[in-house]
Amino acid sequence: MNIIERGSGTPRQLRNALLMASKMRGWGRAHFTLTLPGLCEHGDVKVRTTALRILVLWLKQARASPAERIEGSDERSFDEPINKALALGVDEGTESLARKHLVSPAE
Repeated sequence: MNIIERGSGTPRQLRNALLMASKMRGWGRAHFTLTLPGLCEHGDVKVRTTALRILVLWLKQARASPAERIEGSDERSFDEPINKALALGVDEGTESLARKHLVSPAE
């Protein structure tokens, strides 16, 4: 998980670490969500797309299940990194998912 924290490594290593971390409960939701916004601005479009997709899906899950929320951060605090990722470019499916999140009302 050091790869995610540093934001270094090959794009393939970063994507694999992101996917693994998104499934690991022990790594900690708060720790994970602190690193995701920075990776939403990564120079590699595949890493950026993966980070953005995981972030938006986590936010959707947190909306549905209050137990998934991170204390001290609200859903809209992630709008800036989402918008930056969209400005840099991501794949079409992830862009659509992110735009739906941005227009939906926060709870």
